[in-house]
Amino acid sequence: MSYETVGGGVEAANKGLLPTVVERYLKRRIYFKKLLKELPLDSTEYVWCEQRVNSLKNILVCLYGSTGSIWNRYGNVLAFEEINRLSREVLIKTKDIVQSLGYDLIYADTDSVFIRRTDSATDYDEVVDTLSKETGLSISVDYHYKFLVLLPLEADEKIEVLKHYFGITFDGELVVRG
Repeated sequence: MSYETVGGGVEAANKGLLPTVVERYLKRRIYFKKLLKELPLDSTEYVWCEQRVNSLKNILVCLYGSTGSIWNRYGNVLAFEEINRLSREVLIKTKDIVQSLGYDLIYADTDSVFIRRTDSATDYDEVVDTLSKETGLSISVDYHYKFLVLLPLEADEKIEVLKHYFGITFDGELVVRG
């Protein structure tokens, strides 16, 4: 008895086209995210750049989602499972690093981590450098919150909703997501 997988399995997915396609969009998104930090908030260039960051994120999410879709004739469930396995490993490693450096992990998901350190509100360079080195990923601090509110799920107020929060930064900026 033999089993075959469409696309050649995880090895083909890791060596093939998917990483090449993803890398192109990921590098471009990282470039625009860095550029965003240099542009004035009220400029046309800032809006233009922000639109590209969001569009590239949507493209990357779609690429990920299509790998596991049964409707994708070139989809490879093994590649989808491998992406999820690696993501879980990175998230667990991140949790362990953050906690070993003395930070409280408030919230974490696929692309963000909310951490707090009660004895220091400003120095996050150590955790960013360590996470970048240990995970091999590009890590940046987007905001330093003075306070943060994770909103509850409407159906059950005991459960916090993913990506549904607001906060005020130490610079007085209101940040709202969800």
